Amino acid sequence: MDKNLLYRLGFSHFMGIGPVKFKRMVERFKYLSKAYWANREDLEEILGRTQSLEFIGFRSRFDPVRRLEELKEKGITVLTFEDSRFPKNLTVISDPPICLYVKGSLNSDRFFSVIGSRHPTQYGLKVAYELAFGLAKAGFAVCRRSRCCHPRRQE
Repeated sequence: MDKNLLYRLGFSHFMGIGPVKFKRMVERFKYLSKAYWANREDLEEILGRTQSLEFIGFRSRFDPVRRLEELKEKGITVLTFEDSRFPKNLTVISDPPICLYVKGSLNSDRFFSVIGSRHPTQYGLKVAYELAFGLAKAGFAVCRRSRCCHPRRQE
């Protein structure tokens, strides 16, 4: 099993780490394994005290192998930057997603990214869902990039 996929899965499920902090961690630690298993002091350089403690607690509870199996059972494929199926358009942006959660096919040249508020209203969630659903039905590949649409919260 691809260890980098498992580390990316863990980072993407932790609510305090998004593409920007993830990039900083990779730059600082060079290897995903070192970033994922870094000690508190080293994590604090990027995450700060509170988030580093939260991340240490999270990684002790989170089972990426089990989570990957759960996603597969739901027909969801996890793509990383290193995967040849990862959309080329997303490889050139400054902060590509840590990983993509794909249900269905990425055989589309029409992409749409949903970027939302950190504290959405119920109305905002409903409208974003309806918009993304409609675009997906029309053949767009929809990338969800926000805290409110985190893969752990909605599937």
